[in-house]
Amino acid sequence: MRDDHEFFQALFGNPIDDPLVYDSYRIDEEINLKIFHKMSVMVDIVTYDCYVEFAA
Repeated sequence: MRDDHEFFQALFGNPIDDPLVYDSYRIDEEINLKIFHKMSVMVDIVTYDCYVEFAA
C-alpha cells in the first residue's frame, strides 16, 4: 500500500492527539470500504482484527 498520509489522517478524523498518525487504528467496515475505493485493497475484518499504522 502506498503512503498517503493526508488520506489516512482524514480517514481517522484528523486525530488531534496523534496529528502524525503514529498510533494504530482499527479498520471497521466503513473504513475498509473507503480504503478499498481509494486503493483497491480490502482486508478480511470478519476473520481478523485489522489495523492501519503509519510509520515514518
